[in-house]
Amino acid sequence: MSYVRSNTENFPDAFPGWTWLGLELKNRGKRYGALEAWQQGIHLRPQDFRINFNIGILLAELGLLKDSIKFLEHAEQSALPETKEEELLKHIRDKKNQVQKILDSVEIARHNAILEEAKKIKAIQK
Repeated sequence: MSYVRSNTENFPDAFPGWTWLGLELKNRGKRYGALEAWQQGIHLRPQDFRINFNIGILLAELGLLKDSIKFLEHAEQSALPETKEEELLKHIRDKKNQVQKILDSVEIARHNAILEEAKKIKAIQK
């Protein structure tokens, strides 16, 4: 870890250091630290599909589903032509679809909860 950390301290404008630091932190269970590292990296290379994908997956794990979808879509659009293998794009799309399904079910549950509360309020007001 100290090697990775020293890279970001000594070369703060070097994109790979931030990517490695984020991966290292995530592997150690420090998800918010990973997110901070990847945010530094994305400022250096906003079009990098790997870092967009990593952020998208991490945001989904943190429950930030709408933000996750945005990063996963950006990852899909940012994949370099030579890396646009069907397997890679399928993986990105599958993850994006999984997050979208979760988001949709959360929205439906929220809508149903609001309707139930409205029914209770109407019943009280009668």
